[in-house]
Amino acid sequence: MPKQYRKRPIVISAHLWTGQASDLPDVYTFLGDDLEGTELRDGRLHLLIRTMERGAEPDVIPPGWQLIEGIKGEHYACEPEVFAATYEEV
Repeated sequence: MPKQYRKRPIVISAHLWTGQASDLPDVYTFLGDDLEGTELRDGRLHLLIRTMERGAEPDVIPPGWQLIEGIKGEHYACEPEVFAATYEEV
């Protein structure tokens, strides 16, 4: 019979990617070298970020997603609905 587990409460740092070029300095400060660049898709500016899951190929992050720094300093992104259901501001 499988056991049930609850995710431990942890505190993360997050930054909302607005899709605005004016937000890029703050994004770079947050992500550092994990920010590989930007790409225009469907008329919107997307981020290219390096994550542990994807290895050498960057994730493409659309505007409105949260950028997250995990407990080991790793970076990843989370879609708005999942972020709202999973995290609350402290």
